[in-house]
Amino acid sequence: MDKILHFGVCLLLTLVIGYFSLPLAFLAVLVTGVGKEVYDYLDYGLFSIGDLIADILGFIIGLSIYLII
Repeated sequence: MDKILHFGVCLLLTLVIGYFSLPLAFLAVLVTGVGKEVYDYLDYGLFSIGDLIADILGFIIGLSIYLII
């Protein structure tokens, strides 16, 4: 479930912010994804590469949708 949330949030960030600036959308996805993992690591001792992959996939799919529309 966590990876689905990572994917969905990054997809949404890409579509909303990408409307104004694609580089800014990428930066938002990167900061959000890495920031969340750093928070998880500091709080729970867990850092998930799988979550970062879900973030990147959300960005890629969002970018694809943006470019098609």
